[in-house]
This record gives sequence, C-alpha cells and structure tokens, in this order.
Amino acid sequence: MRKRPLLPLLALVFALLLTSCVGQRPGDGHITLTVMGKRSDVEKPYMTRIFERYEAATGNRIKLIAPEDSEFETEAVRLFGEGKGPDVLMHFYNADLNRFDVAADFRYLNDQEWVDDLTDSARAYCTDGDGDLLGLPFWESSVSGCYYNKTLLDSLGLKAAATQAEFDTLCQALTEIGYTPVCWPADGCAWMAQFGLDPIFADDPDLLERLNSGEVRYADIPAVTNMVEWIANAAKRGWFGPDYLETGWSEISPALADGRAVMTFIWDTWFYTDLEQGGKYTVDDFALMPVFMDTVEGGTYEGGNLNMMMVNRNGDQVDQEWGPGGRRPGLPGFLRPAGELQRRL
Repeated sequence: MRKRPLLPLLALVFALLLTSCVGQRPGDGHITLTVMGKRSDVEKPYMTRIFERYEAATGNRIKLIAPEDSEFETEAVRLFGEGKGPDVLMHFYNADLNRFDVAADFRYLNDQEWVDDLTDSARAYCTDGDGDLLGLPFWESSVSGCYYNKTLLDSLGLKAAATQAEFDTLCQALTEIGYTPVCWPADGCAWMAQFGLDPIFADDPDLLERLNSGEVRYADIPAVTNMVEWIANAAKRGWFGPDYLETGWSEISPALADGRAVMTFIWDTWFYTDLEQGGKYTVDDFALMPVFMDTVEGGTYEGGNLNMMMVNRNGDQVDQEWGPGGRRPGLPGFLRPAGELQRRL
C-alpha cells in the first residue's frame, strides 16, 4: 500500500466544496484528525459545512480545537512546545509564525501531488524564504482596498479619488453634508493601518527584520510618520464619524448597509461573508479605489488573504497510510478536484 502523507487528506477537505460526494458515516476503523484554528475561523458556516462533508465522504472524524481568538496564538505555541500539537494547524503566514520552531514543528509540502496546481500568487503566500511550501493555501484570494458606495457618491455628485489630495477633499465634503466618510472601528485600528503599511515593507524587504532587531524604529520611517499624522488629523476632522472610538468591528456592516458610512478599508470577500442582507445598499452598490493614508503617492491595494493548512511534522497521522481496498477510504479521485479548487484561488 502506498503511503500518502496527511496533506492529500487536507486537499480533500476543500475538494468537497466542488463535489457532491456522500459516503460513510464516521465510525470504527477510521481516524480522527485534530484541526486547530481560531474560534471565529473554524465556526464560519462554510468551514462547518466543509468539515461535515469531509466526515461524510471519508468516514473519518475531525476534532476541532478552537480557542478564543485572543488566546489562539498562545495556546497553539504552548501545545507545539509540549509536543501535543494538533494534526493540522490553520494559520496565516505572518509574523506570529516566528513564535513556532517552523522547521521542527511543520512538515514541508514541496513533494505533494497538488503543488503544481497552485497558482503562483497562492503559493507565494505559503512559501518561506528558502522556497519551502509550509501549508495548503485556502480561504479567500481577496483584494483589499478602499471600498466606497458608488451609488451614494453618484447621487451626491461626487467622484472616487485618484490621489491623496482628492481623497482628503472627498472626505471633507462628505463630512460637511452629514455622512461618515470612512467607517474606522476603534477595535480595528491595528489592522486598518496594515493597508497603509503594506507598501512600505514591499519596497524594503529587510525592513521588518531591522525593526524586529531594534536597528530602526517606526518613528524613523517617514511614511509611518505620515500615516500616523494622517489618521490623527482624519479623526479630528470627523472623517471616521463622531463616535468612532465607540464603534466596533460589528458596526461596519450596518453602517455601510444603511448608508451612514460611505467607505471602509476592507477586502472584497467581506461583502459576501459579512455585509448585512436586506439593507438599503448591497454589494452591487460598492466599487474599489486605492487606500489613501498618505504613505505612497498613488495609494495602495492589498492582495490575497490566504490562510494555510499546516501539517504537524510530529503528529500521529502525518504518515497515515491510504489506498484502494484498504481499511480506510482511499483518496484517488479527490486530488484532481482539489487541484481545480487551488486554480480558483
């Protein structure tokens, strides 16, 4: 029987979105995979359906480990440090991965059959500096920027901005006629700033390392100073609304749906996963312009927001055997749909 490491099994999970497979119910003779992710991630309705369909098609079980978002990173690092990590970890390729011993904790996936099916953009988000693939990319291949209510702007005789000066003028005009130009939740301040910071690091790949080592400070970077000053001035001018310090993430959807707020800095798939249905305005009323935070001349966009399925190198199931006629259901036939799914990313 040919050994197939755990990752084709992960590919199957997402391939089920593209198939109508039904199969055995979970039962004896099949394995249990532990999958760990942030609670807000694993409890999303479409993730729940994926896991349910995987269990139905394979007869295997998925045991979810879902700490609260604020506790996820600390708990994941602790489990891996104690040698008790889950079979699969759902994680973004970000600075928090530095808290793990990546080479010791996770299995590189360069040898997997589905690798050639990945788009270059999807693979880039999951590959380290040495060219090693750390995880199976999934989630959303989104485009982030400043999404604005084009229907509302048209009705007011206003246009989308193409420069920082035009954006500032637009925000002031909207404020003066009683609208909140940009919905900027206080509990989202950190991630809102990422849209302005991204191009700074893109232009200087070594900058993050120099920051982490203390060689430079954020205050030493002119673009960061410009961004902070722009945010402070925008808040004082009322461009984030009069009560933005009391506004939370959950307020973005109703504010955009009823037209109280005209713009927000966000990713396109948010309109399908979070925007309230039945409001005055729907996804068709919104369009995209660059984010302007006074960091780069022409504004900025942010590409793909991909998560990864990472395999625990030391997990119980990492070398699980699979094959036709075996006690456990084989995977041939599911790998091609998995590749099709990756091509859609």
